[in-house]
Amino acid sequence: MTSPITPSNGSGRALSLTSSAIVLKTPLTDEKIWKRLKEAGFDEESVKRRDKAALIAYIANLEAEVCFLLVHFFLIYCCFYLNFLFFFFTKKEGNGRKP
Repeated sequence: MTSPITPSNGSGRALSLTSSAIVLKTPLTDEKIWKRLKEAGFDEESVKRRDKAALIAYIANLEAEVCFLLVHFFLIYCCFYLNFLFFFFTKKEGNGRKP
């Protein structure tokens, strides 16, 4: 498993999205990272499970936030539309001034 800190394209060069992107580098290799994790009591499967659980929780949080925003945008749209309908159908003929 490759380290999330130093993404690589297989050629040994770090990937970057743009020419000015900052790529974090660590002096630790993947083997050293996994060795430290194993010494701390983590195995590769437990780390993968925790990563998966964290990703699922993050996605669920994003879904809830998107749903919240969509509901509020819909309510705002309804308010503007009802306001428009109210003023459109209550509009008096002329500008209200006497000639």
